Amino acid sequence: MVPFLFILVFGIWEVGRLVHVNEYVNNAAREGARLAATGNFSGSSVLGSSTATTTTYDVQVAVGNYLQNCGLTIPSTGVKITVTNETQSLSMMAVASMSGTTQVVVTGSGASPSADPILNANQYDILRIDVEYPFSFAQWSPNNLYFYTGANTIVTSSTRWSCLRDKAVAVDSTIPSAPL
Repeated sequence: MVPFLFILVFGIWEVGRLVHVNEYVNNAAREGARLAATGNFSGSSVLGSSTATTTTYDVQVAVGNYLQNCGLTIPSTGVKITVTNETQSLSMMAVASMSGTTQVVVTGSGASPSADPILNANQYDILRIDVEYPFSFAQWSPNNLYFYTGANTIVTSSTRWSCLRDKAVAVDSTIPSAPL
């Protein structure tokens, strides 16, 4: 009976951790989508910047930093983060990994898009952020959940957000003449 209870307790423990990590990945994707929706970023760590454009992977770096700040280990194989502009059919995938012990770096992966899906977004374009995190780097118990969920479990999240980039407003500075 003890071995059965032991497996059951570790299973409950690991499934709880899986749900916990899933929430972190969902929140990271949501944070990336929120950042992308401003229209000022496309994938990096310049969260407080007021500049209109930054590096190509600002959203992906922000997602990687969010996961790291939650206490999740960024694996050497990387976390796959894809930014897609569904309205314009543009997609850009990158892999976030660690440089040293503190900094998340992002490198492009796959085919390069013809244009950046975020910097070329128009107001109300639908943006999607997809995150894939290998759960084996977040597990607590020595077993790998193979008994419960299968080998190489990947926690995924996808978030859609409308681009809220401001439209240019034309202002007529001519002062009308006084009424007669």
